[in-house]
Amino acid sequence: MLQKSSTTVETVHTRNELSKKAGVSHDTYSKGKKILESNNEEIKEKVLKGDLKINTASNGILTE
Repeated sequence: MLQKSSTTVETVHTRNELSKKAGVSHDTYSKGKKILESNNEEIKEKVLKGDLKINTASNGILTE
């Protein structure tokens, strides 16, 4: 039998919290995460240098 706890656990939406800390929308945060997890080193480097916007880079990654 499961025991009920008397304390309430507050739900934390990690992506939202991280995007707030980064100062971007949760959508931009998600796109940036996809870019950093991709195998396209050229696009990653351009984004990190500021030569390419996250939205543009994300569109490039999605079309590969």
